[in-house]
Amino acid sequence: MPKNVHVSEQRYIERVWLEGKITAKALHAETTAQAINREAAIPNPFAEDEVGEYLLPEQRRMVTADEDVVRAFAERELFPGLLTAGPREYLRLDPCTVRVAIVAVGGTAPGTNAAIHAIVRRHREYTDACAAAWERAGAKGRRPKWNGSVLGIRNGFEGLMVPRARRDSAVPGPVELTPDETITWRDLGGCQLGLSRYNFAGPGRIEHVAENLLEEKIDILYIIGGDGGMHAALQLRHALSNDPRGANVVVATVPKTMDNDIPWMWQSLGHRTALGEAVRLLTALRTDAEANRRVILVELFGADAGFLAANAALASGKVDCVLIPEEDFDPWKASEYIADRARRRHSAVVVLAEGALLALGRNLANQKIIKPARPSPAALRDPYYDRADLREQALKWLRDELRAQFIKPPIFTGHIITNQPGYLIRAVPPGAEDLIYAERLGDLVVDSALAGYTGFMLSQWLTGWALVPLALVVGVKRRIARGGIFWREVMSTTGQPEFS
Repeated sequence: MPKNVHVSEQRYIERVWLEGKITAKALHAETTAQAINREAAIPNPFAEDEVGEYLLPEQRRMVTADEDVVRAFAERELFPGLLTAGPREYLRLDPCTVRVAIVAVGGTAPGTNAAIHAIVRRHREYTDACAAAWERAGAKGRRPKWNGSVLGIRNGFEGLMVPRARRDSAVPGPVELTPDETITWRDLGGCQLGLSRYNFAGPGRIEHVAENLLEEKIDILYIIGGDGGMHAALQLRHALSNDPRGANVVVATVPKTMDNDIPWMWQSLGHRTALGEAVRLLTALRTDAEANRRVILVELFGADAGFLAANAALASGKVDCVLIPEEDFDPWKASEYIADRARRRHSAVVVLAEGALLALGRNLANQKIIKPARPSPAALRDPYYDRADLREQALKWLRDELRAQFIKPPIFTGHIITNQPGYLIRAVPPGAEDLIYAERLGDLVVDSALAGYTGFMLSQWLTGWALVPLALVVGVKRRIARGGIFWREVMSTTGQPEFS
């Protein structure tokens, strides 16, 4: 991993801010979500007894709970904190006239529909609160009414390339969303708006999206996505800020991914439900492996981080070996261990994070044991075709290597099968915790967006909710610490040794 990539939030705090002797001005800039160029002069229509105590504009939450680190900062009179998420007394955008767009990007994760509904519902509640505030003030003048719009962008970032319905476009145009409609989506898996991954690397693409948003007079764009979505949101915010018309457009993000690899976020939306489903499936597969004297190789999602695979192995207690991308492993040592475990226990369940299979595939391809990944055929629009091809080859090699191991005495007579339940895990309806989480994310991201903050990710960090600037989000790669306490606990549960 390159030296300039930081693999944990705490390491970033210590190495970049503390050891780098960051100045107070630079620290404030790096930890503070920007505000649009409008005065915060619109009274919040919610009374405090309805929405909770108003937050001060600069109210913050500390970024670390490590006492030694806090003391080191305090010696320099620095107190690193993120803006607290929540309602402000004055807003920069009028809740009754605001034009909003919501787009969900990346892969499926439980709770995506619930987050969409929460945002739509919160905007309608603000409109209703405006009418209630008008009545409390004596019903003078014209009654406030909703004349803005909340648009759902279909098919992810592809939909932002074509913001209006066109006959010659394969991407449908946006749809206006109401709480009466989205409440029926809330408990569903998947994403009713549709999802896609889109590569903005081409010349002029991100500028094209920014221009589309400006032409449609969008005031707030909510992006619900994972690591790739956060990077694209930052690009889009930069593109908008480079245009004088875009200075007042809010870009706000809600983190969702099963992989749980988004930094400055304790657990991302979808991870809890996906983890519970993964544990349920591993328990069932253990039963099958024992009954039929099988070795079952189970691939779970996690191209860059092994949180889902490692947590599922730890929670289930049914796994003999788990391989993750953060931990280097010798494929022959790993296969020998799995074979020996299966001989002694007459079965084995092995969990492989997607990234571990990719690393295995690259290793084998470099040694010319398997073929290099095949590029996507021109007829297919699959940006991950080559990645899938490499994973499939690596999985086949591991299966064949284990079969070769079992030719040696003592012979293991069971079968070796592969199981790839990822799409079953990611498509299930959200559990209770993710539903509650989605509601909180929706409420607080709308509160913060109407207050005029932009270029941020809404995060539950440590013991509270905060606005994390997108530049800070993309500066850290959240990964399982190599050789750390958590990974040692996983190894202790599975009983596996190190394979390096």
